[in-house]
Amino acid sequence: PRPPEPPPAGRRPSTAESQAMMPPPVETVIRRLRSSDSTARRRAILTLAELGPHSPEAVRALADALEDREERVRFMAAAALGRVGAAAEPAVPALLKALDDEAAGNAAADALVRIGLAAVPGLLTVMTSYPGSVSLQAASALARIGAGLDKPRSSN
Repeated sequence: PRPPEPPPAGRRPSTAESQAMMPPPVETVIRRLRSSDSTARRRAILTLAELGPHSPEAVRALADALEDREERVRFMAAAALGRVGAAAEPAVPALLKALDDEAAGNAAADALVRIGLAAVPGLLTVMTSYPGSVSLQAASALARIGAGLDKPRSSN
């Protein structure tokens, strides 16, 4: 079905129109994330990315999706956690593990940078404990977090 048209300018939407524009409950979206249909899982990730900053359940579900059997789903889950930003802090352990995933590693590193200082202890451990590219990913993320600390903060 086609989504409802927004009300004309100047008119407030009715209750039914407002409800139709609202995202589905997070539990419904999480159920879609468990679907056997990879397209449904990818769509669920997009919705969870929007809900994530306000929903610990969405963050947990996205962290779990980092272990999906499909590479694209894992990549999208890591990217979605990056969009969530600091509110994705509970996903740091899963993102650290995903650094070793060829499909999701770069997006996981980006997400850890967006999470910021809360990711530093785990990144230090990974940098000093894992060989090769995983250690380099962690070092790069740490450098990017550090570089962000030098930027002037806005007063917004």
